Amino acid sequence: MTDAANMTAALVGFARLLRGRGMRASPAQISRLQAAIGVLPSDKIAYLYWAGRTCLAVPQASVPAYDVVFAQYFLGATGGPTEQEATCRQAIRPDSPDEQRSPAEAAPLVWEPDGGNEDDEAKQGRRLGSAASSIELLRITPFAACTADELDIVAALVRRLRVRPPDRRSLRLKPGHRKVSLDLRTTARWAMKTQAEFLILAWRQRRTRPRRVVLLLDVSRSMAPFSRLYLHFAYALATAWDGAEVICFGTQLTRITGLLRSRQAARTLEQVAMSVLDWNGGTRIADAVAGLRGMRATRGALRRATVIIFSDGLEQGDPADLGRQIRLLRRTCREIIWVNPQAGDDGYRPLTGGMRAALPSVDVLMPGHTLVALEDVASALSTRRTPARVPARSHALQ
Repeated sequence: MTDAANMTAALVGFARLLRGRGMRASPAQISRLQAAIGVLPSDKIAYLYWAGRTCLAVPQASVPAYDVVFAQYFLGATGGPTEQEATCRQAIRPDSPDEQRSPAEAAPLVWEPDGGNEDDEAKQGRRLGSAASSIELLRITPFAACTADELDIVAALVRRLRVRPPDRRSLRLKPGHRKVSLDLRTTARWAMKTQAEFLILAWRQRRTRPRRVVLLLDVSRSMAPFSRLYLHFAYALATAWDGAEVICFGTQLTRITGLLRSRQAARTLEQVAMSVLDWNGGTRIADAVAGLRGMRATRGALRRATVIIFSDGLEQGDPADLGRQIRLLRRTCREIIWVNPQAGDDGYRPLTGGMRAALPSVDVLMPGHTLVALEDVASALSTRRTPARVPARSHALQ
């Protein structure tokens, strides 16, 4: 067997033991773990330990059980659970002060060369490679499994995303090579240089303008692990283009577009946290969508706009009312993109009443549980698609 096959077999056996302890280890998580091991150094067992905890999204309550399984499988520890857990802790103990952080923080994200001999340059090269590996690992790490310091790094990376709004064709024309309309004035002016012979024809084509974008951010209690990072995504869009509207909702609507215009991210987010009164409260998505359609500040912005809803779809009200409101919203805007953090799970199915009722009127359903998923959302936002036909009435999923 090859080295890759041996690694796969070893990780499959490790996942089998974790499932026996009642922990979750899906095939997709094992694949991410194998990819992470391929970019991490192989000289220390601690890298394998932390990569497993990160890629498998081990919750804090399951860390002791994970330590016991890790010690049994990879370290060959014997004895009781307490001795096995102590063996695991001893094996991953850092050897130097520079390693007293998790692998995602072990290498600095910013480094400055200070000159020196060849050994110093080699060390700096290794540190740079470790930093790149840490960032790549954070890109595929679920937000719910990140520590507080790792979430700060991910938030900074989200703010640096290049979020570009989609383009739309305007009714105004400009000189161009596409043969949409003949530019008579320019053609006549050119003909004056060729003795009134129309040898060259000038054409005009339609201008392109950025399409309006409206973001609805769910800030309820069930979205607590993701609301902050989605707010950074909205900040990246609002600072990149003035035509974006950002509205938070839980049990009421709060328009925060004006607060996101500032270039000081920390102060802006602090002001947003003070302005949104229903943060970590309940969820009434149907009332929020109805209020959005009736809000005076966004009534005109919804026409032919792209609407992005960041929510898990857990509706406390009537799901049928949510389906009706989403259908009415779809008739006003051009397309609806629903970003659900639960959709990143391999076994996810839109079985909740709210998602089942809203999904027939949604153009694109995307996950939003990792940085890579948010990058896909930014890419899908700037992609020009032919919108689906609006259904006449809502229907349940078969």
